[in-house]
Amino acid sequence: MSFEVILTDEAASNLRQTFRWLEDLSPQGAARWLDAFEDATQRLEESPISCGRAPESRFSKRDLRQIFFKTRRGRLYRAIFYVQHQSVIVTHIRGPRQQLLPPSELPDTDGR
Repeated sequence: MSFEVILTDEAASNLRQTFRWLEDLSPQGAARWLDAFEDATQRLEESPISCGRAPESRFSKRDLRQIFFKTRRGRLYRAIFYVQHQSVIVTHIRGPRQQLLPPSELPDTDGR
């Protein structure tokens, strides 16, 4: 079974901002980070339910899950998502020093 991975506007913005920030530090590092994210999305296409629940899930109406990916130096990033039918909706991408999402940013039942 294959799932379609969809990035919300917020997740796409997170992706662009993080990539630009990393690119300023190291263009090659940014490219490797983007490759790691793309590998994570491929895993989501195959088996999103195998990923663990995100800590934010306890505060959300959705079953939020997370998948981890990292930089070459081992800095851990995570993509937060939920599954809806045959789609994986990535809502946010968080960096290693970012706190949990506040309740005001959590997706609810309106399909965000």
